[in-house]
Amino acid sequence: MKFPVLSATGNKLVSLKGETSYCFELFPLDFEQMNIDSVAQFLGQIKKELINLPVNFFYKIYRMDGHFYLVTPENYSPFGQLRAFPLIDPLFKIFPYENFYSNIEFFEDYFKFNGEYFRFLEVVELPEQLSPNGLASFGNMGIFFRRVSKEKAKSKLNTQRKLHFSGIFEALKNVLSHKAFNQSEKLLEELISGEECLFEIKIRFLLRSIEMSALNDVTTKGVELFNLMGGKAIIPGRSHAYYFNEFLPGITPVKWGALTTSAQVLSYALPTSGDSAMDSGIKFKSVSNKVVLLDLFHQSNPNYNMLITGSSGQGKSMLAAKILMEEVLKGKKAVILDMGGSFKKLTRYLGGNEITTTINPMQFSEPLFLREFILSNKSASGAKESAPLAELNNATLLKTIKEILKARPDIKFWDLIYSLNEVIPNTELFFEEIKEFLGDLNLPDNAITYVDVSLYPIKFQPPLILFLIQYFKKLTGEKIFLMDECWHLLERHADFVANCFRTFRKEKASGLAITQGISDFLSIPLGEAIWLNSHFKILFRQEITGTNPLSEFEYKKLQNIYSSKGNYSEFLLLADHLKKTMRFFPSELEYELFTTDKDDLNDQKKYLDATEHLFGFKRSIENFTRLKYGKSLRVEQ
Repeated sequence: MKFPVLSATGNKLVSLKGETSYCFELFPLDFEQMNIDSVAQFLGQIKKELINLPVNFFYKIYRMDGHFYLVTPENYSPFGQLRAFPLIDPLFKIFPYENFYSNIEFFEDYFKFNGEYFRFLEVVELPEQLSPNGLASFGNMGIFFRRVSKEKAKSKLNTQRKLHFSGIFEALKNVLSHKAFNQSEKLLEELISGEECLFEIKIRFLLRSIEMSALNDVTTKGVELFNLMGGKAIIPGRSHAYYFNEFLPGITPVKWGALTTSAQVLSYALPTSGDSAMDSGIKFKSVSNKVVLLDLFHQSNPNYNMLITGSSGQGKSMLAAKILMEEVLKGKKAVILDMGGSFKKLTRYLGGNEITTTINPMQFSEPLFLREFILSNKSASGAKESAPLAELNNATLLKTIKEILKARPDIKFWDLIYSLNEVIPNTELFFEEIKEFLGDLNLPDNAITYVDVSLYPIKFQPPLILFLIQYFKKLTGEKIFLMDECWHLLERHADFVANCFRTFRKEKASGLAITQGISDFLSIPLGEAIWLNSHFKILFRQEITGTNPLSEFEYKKLQNIYSSKGNYSEFLLLADHLKKTMRFFPSELEYELFTTDKDDLNDQKKYLDATEHLFGFKRSIENFTRLKYGKSLRVEQ
């Protein structure tokens, strides 16, 4: 086969016939994240831009492997509603396969390259009704179109009208024929007024499979699906070498006219919508099974905080573990406050350190923190407002601590408490029950620090959490503070915790909070503060019975969220302009590390009890996973 493109310079293509065209990469909108009115407004603008195209110039728009490309006769994009950038070296971007153009084998109704089979399907009849982006389910495709002059368009419509009157179609009493006639009349009126125009178009789907039998199956299903939509698609009759040439960017299609449609219909058929979230980050999947990205630490984020909320069993902890694992493997540090051991396996796998020793509050000799630490222990004790410590307001306590630290900067915690006791009688009694957990040794600067808060007495839990928040703030580098269902313990420290969340970004830090229901969470000041200061909100399926901070559009999307246990967890991502439904498909290893299912844990325990002392936890859990699934590990999606 003689290659039909003579040269490619930058985004400019020149064919052997001397035809010049230019290639752009398009960045479409995501209709899934738009309400009906916004989609209609966008498509209305696309229609206007189509009507303004010059007559008899051809254009091509491709959707290939999740990317979108435009070929135009001029070095600019006529579609102002879509971001477009010049596509350098377009031949090898649209078909990103090494040696694709030299090692391809053509046959009558398919072609083959690198052990894979490809086939075109050609649309010969459009569906009578087409929804916006209605051809998206067919995957890779190209739409080629050129505007017809008004005179030629009127001639085509007049011919169609005459066919109706002459009886070549069924009698006008036939509802479908009568409807088509009325549509032609309306289209002719709009054509005359300049509100519409006609286009000659060609639509080709490019099917692909690793086996010929599978390609035949995909072809059959594609044809059947298009027929069910009310259209007609066929395998082209000529050799696939001919159709491949015409499919290439830079090559002018020939034999136009077989398929004609209006600008309105073309605006619906064009691939102007695609799955999108962020331009980098962790890989998840869209509902249409396309890769979408989430970047917790993207520099454009106003903050790096994330709130994950949803009903029990929907996958909150598994998603949090996925994000945590990905970020730690990139070098982020982490402090993990667990409630029940959901993250313990992951901590052990990543080589983290579990707190088993005492903590030293004086590791951070900061008055504001020490005041909160002391008050947290008092509130956890259940003391009544008449207790001596409660008689001093917060400002007085803070002032007293500052004076003591100024006079004795190296003071130890118990000495501080005894000093406070001189002005606040019996202060030390509030700490008697947790005395065994307080010491003088500082906690080292670990890459991963883990604690299961539920293992400690309820009275010690609030001060422990506040200590770890302060410890986290002092860690260097990018870091994540993960907090699982601990919010009820910190209600009296809302201002302190909220201020930490507000200032995390300055410290290259992310607060990752997990809770069950939005309504209950927002009913407390701390919950409201976390909601307002979390750039990312991830919502799993849940009922909202009280306060509802979602828009009507967001709430409707939430009602359509469904997770498939053992397969994937589905969630709604909200952030700035993002309103994207996403899915997390854990790998086999990820599932075994993240699962909290009792049966799964029992199976793991039996194997680990027998092997962990020989191989260590990491190797043992990997071996368990290999044995369970009978194949090599799939770590990434």
